[in-house]
Amino acid sequence: MDHVHGSELCEYWEERGRSGSGSAGDIDWEASGRAMVNAQRSRRQWVRKHGSGFCATGKMMFQWKKRDTAKCPQCEEDEDTLHVWKCRGEGVDQVWEKAIAGLNR
Repeated sequence: MDHVHGSELCEYWEERGRSGSGSAGDIDWEASGRAMVNAQRSRRQWVRKHGSGFCATGKMMFQWKKRDTAKCPQCEEDEDTLHVWKCRGEGVDQVWEKAIAGLNR
């Protein structure tokens, strides 16, 4: 299945700009596969949801009628999964530092 559909899937996401400035060929799929095998089920689900864009970002919450807007609460730009990683809105650094501090415990 991976050999047949893997290239189609990579093309699909590249066409939608999900590979950043590179391409799917730049990804170390072998290392990613090992990481996923060793990750807990909940982490694997999070990676799949975030990678495909089907997680609770402003865009999806608005689409699912759970929020009144698709805007990021930090900067007021449309919030999707790529925006979550790039946002430079006010207070973002504090949220990030708090999350990192929780990992260091």
